[in-house]
Amino acid sequence: MAALSSEPAFASKAALFLNGNMATRAAMTPSQINGMRASGFNTLIIFNMRVATNGDFTYDGTLCSNGTWVGPSGWAPLFNQCKAMPSGVTRIELCIGGWNDTSFQNIKNLIASQGNNTSNVLYRNLAALKANFPVDAICFDDESVYDVSSSVAFGQMAGSNGMKVTLCPYTNSGFWQSVKNGLGSVCDEVYLQCYDGGAGNNPASWNSLFGGLKVSPGTWDLDGAATFGSKMAGWGSSAGVFNGFYWPGNTGGNPPANPAMMLQYATLIHTNLDNEGRDITGEHRIVNMVGGKAIDNGSSSLGNPTVQWDVTANNNGLQQRWMFTQNSDTSWNIINLNSGLALEMQSTANLGQPVVWSWNGGTNQRWWVDRQSDGTYKIWNQWSAKALENASATQNGAPIVQWPWNGQTQQRWRLY
Repeated sequence: MAALSSEPAFASKAALFLNGNMATRAAMTPSQINGMRASGFNTLIIFNMRVATNGDFTYDGTLCSNGTWVGPSGWAPLFNQCKAMPSGVTRIELCIGGWNDTSFQNIKNLIASQGNNTSNVLYRNLAALKANFPVDAICFDDESVYDVSSSVAFGQMAGSNGMKVTLCPYTNSGFWQSVKNGLGSVCDEVYLQCYDGGAGNNPASWNSLFGGLKVSPGTWDLDGAATFGSKMAGWGSSAGVFNGFYWPGNTGGNPPANPAMMLQYATLIHTNLDNEGRDITGEHRIVNMVGGKAIDNGSSSLGNPTVQWDVTANNNGLQQRWMFTQNSDTSWNIINLNSGLALEMQSTANLGQPVVWSWNGGTNQRWWVDRQSDGTYKIWNQWSAKALENASATQNGAPIVQWPWNGQTQQRWRLY
């Protein structure tokens, strides 16, 4: 049995750099958080955390000092909300460095003076950061120091504290190759800057540097959405990449990228890099885009109708977990893990409600699952030729029904 995936069913992954003020407490409004969750971005990268001469970590104030978390108590919960299902966000990173930033020089000096050990203030601050903030990785954006030894040592400290390391180069490929070699599996992503100073970078050339790890190229929105999309498509075909990132170029904007822009640019990444198709075989929750509730089957009785309900972990969430297996005609069987029964239609009428029944392979139990340009899915029955929807209901217990496809939000589903 496949493990439950917490990610939407995208073949590609998209990362968003939270540039300017985007990650500050003031900017993380409910509207922005919901926009991030629904955008299709899988990774949020907070830009940028600085390392002071004494080893303090700072972003919108001091976060960690002398091995203690001193950051605001209300900041971490905002990013926990970003990850809370239903959400496409599965990973949070903190980026260190950038143009004219002295963090990597300070890291080099502190490792030289205090050594590469657990008593080093950098190690202790990394431990405090991990214990108090939902960070999954530290992103390196060194643009001036390029010291391999201290970069690897700092990355190993992050790894020892349960975090991955990602790289964000725009030049000096030999340095970045050496850092990746030194970190091994601790480093699991390379975000290649292909804009501004890195505008001439060729992802295909950089792909050869990192032991089989393909880069995730990115660019900004200053050239416009059409150019952004065409670049992603070009990198997908010429370099075989399947992940990408977006840098909001309007640093002084408030915010630099709003929910509409986040959705637009995540969609451009997924649409242009998801060129291999998507095998959705395995377990998923089926979550509607209106209200964010999941298709639920709380009974093992034959003919039990499906409803929507808040995403739950009760009983391991089995009543909301569905196994997708593909038939020879490319349609899908959708089997509930709580009851072991198949999702089927027993009527072709509008507003007919899907139920669960013993699997028999009939056309009323076969479903077409079509990925849409925004990364959501249209799920429609082979027999009735009608699409599942929730009739725009937002309350728990509302019935799932079928209706002719119209492309509206209530007919769009994410798979988690």
